[in-house]
Amino acid sequence: MSSGKTESQAPSTNQGGASQPQGFVDPTDDPTFQSLRRLLQAPASSNQHLSLLSTSTLYGSISYYIAHLETVHTQEFIHILVNSACLWSPPSPVASSSQIAGHESRVVQETSLQSFLLSRASSISQVVASSVPRRVKLLLDSRSGSTGWTTRRLLSSWLTALISGLSSPLPLPAPSAAEPYSLVSHLQIPRLAILSGLLTGFHFLREERKSAKRLGSKKPSAGSSSSDSSHHLNLKFYISQLEDEWIVAFAEILEALQGPIAVNSNPLEETKSEPNADTGESQHGFEDEWEKEFKKRSMSRPDSRHQIEADSSELDSEGRRNLRALRDVPLFLAAQVGPSIPDRKMQALCSEQLVSLVSDAILDLFECEVEATSDQPLPSGSSLLSRLPGETWIGSDGKAQIRIDGETVQNADLLNKSTLFPLIGPLSRILSRALGRATMAKDPASLLHFLLGTEENSLDRPTGKTKAVLARMSDVAKDLENGWIHSCLAGLEEDKISDQAKQHTKQLWTIFKTILFSYTMVFETLIDSVVEMCPSPTLTFPPSSTPSLSERVHSEAAVEGRQGSKSLVKRWGSASTSNLPPAYIEVAQSILITFSHLYWITSTFGSDGFETYRKVFYSTLDVIARDGEGCVRLLESISPLTGSDYSKFEMNQAKRSCTTYFLNVSEQLTAVLPDDMIEGMLLPICRPYLEDTRFKETFESAHSVILSLYSNKKACITELAPYYVELLIKSFPKMLNPTQLEYAMVTIMNSLSEKDDSVAWWVVDRLSNEIEAERKSPMQEERFLPLKLCLIALIPTVNLVLLRSLLRKVERYILDHKEEEQAKIKVNLCEKAFDSLSGLNSANREEGLRWWLDKRTRFGV
Repeated sequence: MSSGKTESQAPSTNQGGASQPQGFVDPTDDPTFQSLRRLLQAPASSNQHLSLLSTSTLYGSISYYIAHLETVHTQEFIHILVNSACLWSPPSPVASSSQIAGHESRVVQETSLQSFLLSRASSISQVVASSVPRRVKLLLDSRSGSTGWTTRRLLSSWLTALISGLSSPLPLPAPSAAEPYSLVSHLQIPRLAILSGLLTGFHFLREERKSAKRLGSKKPSAGSSSSDSSHHLNLKFYISQLEDEWIVAFAEILEALQGPIAVNSNPLEETKSEPNADTGESQHGFEDEWEKEFKKRSMSRPDSRHQIEADSSELDSEGRRNLRALRDVPLFLAAQVGPSIPDRKMQALCSEQLVSLVSDAILDLFECEVEATSDQPLPSGSSLLSRLPGETWIGSDGKAQIRIDGETVQNADLLNKSTLFPLIGPLSRILSRALGRATMAKDPASLLHFLLGTEENSLDRPTGKTKAVLARMSDVAKDLENGWIHSCLAGLEEDKISDQAKQHTKQLWTIFKTILFSYTMVFETLIDSVVEMCPSPTLTFPPSSTPSLSERVHSEAAVEGRQGSKSLVKRWGSASTSNLPPAYIEVAQSILITFSHLYWITSTFGSDGFETYRKVFYSTLDVIARDGEGCVRLLESISPLTGSDYSKFEMNQAKRSCTTYFLNVSEQLTAVLPDDMIEGMLLPICRPYLEDTRFKETFESAHSVILSLYSNKKACITELAPYYVELLIKSFPKMLNPTQLEYAMVTIMNSLSEKDDSVAWWVVDRLSNEIEAERKSPMQEERFLPLKLCLIALIPTVNLVLLRSLLRKVERYILDHKEEEQAKIKVNLCEKAFDSLSGLNSANREEGLRWWLDKRTRFGV
């Protein structure tokens, strides 16, 4: 074959041999096609001949013939393409560089089989995708732009021919690493590549059609161009047909890689005929007949699902291992089209297989295989940052340095250049959908085993890695956290990092944010599924003073098995329980624990992270907040400190993020926490950050926890009031603005008034004393008026017994401003008083109204 047809070349011959530049190709008398055919049918040992063609010639010819061959010849060509040992085997190492100079094969000699297949499958998928709009254009040109029944039938016949060619591969050989093509053919990568390309091509046409509709394109006229006509060609049926085929192909690859597991359903069971969305025209009868024929064909063809299951079950561990070495190739293709396939069709895939395969691929990226050195031994499967603490240091200039030839930098470079890293987004979407389906399909006990495993089967013995997906995600997050916070880079501002290290730390932070987004996407679907599965209504049972034996056994087993701490719940006394299945509580705990290991990344987006993170975070907290004992176990697990001393003050920002996260979680759970835990753990952790205001985020989190205690009227609030009110007054206005101070004081008073009027009046009196002290202060304008407004805001919070006394203070503060130039301040105070009076309850409203009517004349309003 001396030359090939590229996309710019379109000569073809019909059966009479006449030139048809724009017509269909009959390959019988086409020497170029016959030459290409002989090359593709050659054995793998002859692939150096194929390597003599430039990539543009090879792929251009394939695309041209897929688009232009007469339909009757299309099936045979696709059959040759999908079974071409010559095309799908890497070039022989004996080929000289001079023979293949300038072509793809020269690079392939130095790469693995997987790298070659990624390149080949990607290229084939792209040229197949490009052939779809060309074929549609050709059909429309031949029909003068008509999109009627004949045109749709011709396109359907072409697509059926393509699928028939894909559905009759050669018998599957045993997968052997010594024979690369046996691995390729056993996994049926060529078939998936072509189907992915076809789907991509039709998706492109559909998006063009949608864009044309948004622009208000009119119906095609008889003289309209084919490109305009294609915008009016309904593609729904063709895409649905390809989606079914793609699902079947990918399901068989899953079984080959993961072993045979019963699938969820037949992919065709969910494929229902639907009316034409644009015309209202039904294709029900046609689709029914097509489905019957498809089922009959899928059951009888050599690569039917039953045959694949039989072949997969007979593979030995070596054969399975050889296949898994090519795992990234089908996942690369799946990432291109998988997210666009409807959920009702993805349900045909075995969710467990899909979760296992995709989660392994994502998490393997962050579990770098490193060789242990004598001074720093590391186990196989170490994380990306395992070496970072030993590869960073503070230089003589006081700035952080990093070894540019160290394993961390090298692994980060490899990770960024890896095939799947740019595809973590679509892969995470596929994983999240599969995880959501698996969650909805399992009972609580099975779900717990699936997501978190058990002590007996928690490890994959050959690799030493955790098998259960949620447990492994948490392990990876914990390893990354440990590597980072123990390095010299943790918590440093950019100006404290050397120029040499900035580029590499920037690369690392890209990786960190990617894994955070991936985890958040996966957890979003998981927690949505758990919420949907929770019993409704959820019943809460108050803590019992003497737990039953079964409760103690369950609590201790859960504590020892999951959290590694004994006497967990009982250390702080009894907490409330619920009718939530323990599995759902543990899943929620695992998500929040994993987020705690990643909060040093999340906090770079602000204390609340980003929108999707907040949704997942608060949804998960809503689940676990229904069970007090589950909350206690969670807080013990994410506590930034252990032992009995919880008052340590952390200066490093990255390490301090653990405390901030702990406080953010605690704020949402205070209502169900035992009083002993609040006083023995929560308050000691808050105290250092309440008193030292250098770290704004942690300071605000600690205040939020205290205010949550008041909102939930916990036992400690009366005793805590003097200490906390003094802190608030001291922090204003440097750390608290007037709105924050007022909100805090109102929250405190609302709770104290229900417990002790004497303590409530102490708060009023303390605020009044501060106002008096400000009369002589040079900063009077900054604090004096806001403090008065704050005291006036307390009017609705006091009981009737204190109301008159408080109103006398308010009257005095308003009348203080007698001068004409202070009239605006007086009006401001009066307006605040009127607004506060409107918030009085029915018992106090009459007293407040009488006071206002009596005094408003003196106030001058």
